[in-house]
Amino acid sequence: MGEGTLRIAVVGDCYVKDAVLAAASAAFDRDDWAALTRWPGSYWVIAHRPGRTVVVGDAVGARPVYWSSTRDGVVWSTSARCLARKTGAEVDYTALAALLTCPLVPEVIVGRSAFTGVNRLRPGTVLVIERQGASVVAYENETAVVDFGEAVDEFRDALSEAVEVRVREGGTVTCDLSGGLDSTTVTALATRFTDKVVALTRVGPADRSDDFDYARHAAEELDGLVHETVGMGRFFDHLETAPVTDQPCTDAPRWAIHQEAARRSSEVAAKAHLTGSGADTLLSPPPFSLAELWRLRRRRDFAAHVSAYARLRHLSVHSVARSAVRLARTSYGEGLRLLADQVEGADAGRGPKRGAASRFTWTGGTGAAALLTPSARREVAERLRTAAETTRVPRAEVAQRRAWTEAREYGAYQAELTTLQRAIGLPVHAPFLDGRVVRAALSIPSHQRADLRAQKPLLCAAMAGTVPQAVLQRTTKGAYDGIALAGLRANAPRLRAILTDSRLEQNGVVEGAAARAELDRLAAGAPGRFAALEAVIAFEMWIRGVENGSGGAHCG
Repeated sequence: MGEGTLRIAVVGDCYVKDAVLAAASAAFDRDDWAALTRWPGSYWVIAHRPGRTVVVGDAVGARPVYWSSTRDGVVWSTSARCLARKTGAEVDYTALAALLTCPLVPEVIVGRSAFTGVNRLRPGTVLVIERQGASVVAYENETAVVDFGEAVDEFRDALSEAVEVRVREGGTVTCDLSGGLDSTTVTALATRFTDKVVALTRVGPADRSDDFDYARHAAEELDGLVHETVGMGRFFDHLETAPVTDQPCTDAPRWAIHQEAARRSSEVAAKAHLTGSGADTLLSPPPFSLAELWRLRRRRDFAAHVSAYARLRHLSVHSVARSAVRLARTSYGEGLRLLADQVEGADAGRGPKRGAASRFTWTGGTGAAALLTPSARREVAERLRTAAETTRVPRAEVAQRRAWTEAREYGAYQAELTTLQRAIGLPVHAPFLDGRVVRAALSIPSHQRADLRAQKPLLCAAMAGTVPQAVLQRTTKGAYDGIALAGLRANAPRLRAILTDSRLEQNGVVEGAAARAELDRLAAGAPGRFAALEAVIAFEMWIRGVENGSGGAHCG
């Protein structure tokens, strides 16, 4: 639309009224970029006046923006692959090493994409392009918190709106209904706004969880719902036929899981397929919430939550308490230096780290470091130490900023997962990752996400009376371990061939022998670094897809 000399385009899944869009001119004039991100949906905003162009992604990164500086000026795109083709950029293997090793440390990634010279706009910031060049301006307040009761009301309204705007215009909608709290919440909300909901529960041959029982019970209680089961493929099935995403997607090795849901969604001509993606990251109590309880001197709560955490994960109460206290006394910079030492000293032969200590960090980190070459580990470690010297985060803000970092890491993952799923015909939407929903979820301190009576206290409080009580009170959680290991064993010969002709090994990132040994260990049924190996395979297949020019990338 246009108003005066301002031209504005909203791209993606946005459900704002034209009358509201007309008011965007005032926000543009006062540089209120956050105001352009608070409409319902998940979308990009591009605004232009002569001499100035503004490109806004979302707060969490599910709608990424990429940009490069060239001799002709700044160019940008919603697709890194498109931008790489236009600028002749090659795969950035040092960036891939960092993405594999520490995806939860934005200071090491430093706005880099998987292509040399192609920048990824950090979520919560805006790209401002003017005659003299480009600048990146932050618009998100990551440390704002509100009262829990206020957050409950805002979260309920935000999530209800996020679902309603996607279903209110009629047509059939399909939903994931795994039996978990997140997918059941989205399904239950959808039935409030339309009577054309087909809920799909994936059932695999090696699935031994109680997910299906909870899904069936929920479906029986929700009116206006058709409940169906669909099969799902195994991890690593038909890797070569997986669509190529814009950036490496760690979910690519399990893409066959989504095929049957895509087929059924297409058969019923669904206008949207709703999932509960993102809710675990936004709403589950993270380990560092225990450190926050100690820092805030809430000793009685600390003791109770430490016991519950240890009991649920079969860990020693003493080791959990000790690790949480140590984290509470660790600054963010110290956490970066500790991770640097761990990355540089990683050894594939020692096996993955277990126990409480590995769970309590400010920086995440993955087992993939043990599969990297010594030179790649040194490069990542040096970047971590440099970041430790230049990054200053007050202790009181570390947990809240870490919560935002985790949300944005998931947002980056969801961006590629959405591309993957829509490429096979699944019109997927993740209402939990809409900007308003994310802000409401992260508006409470991290320690308030932990409750001895509920898995996700904010979600349970907001959805009381909407989601079946049995699901709200569920204490178990399903897992894909069975189909994961079955898929790895069945596809082990093909995976070994991929690792034998590894692009990551050829470019000095991955130690091929270590990766192949990890594959053999897991295929034999021994404990190992499954997630790390899966990520390496995902990155390998992405590189090959880029080399082959597989999958079109639309330029924005």
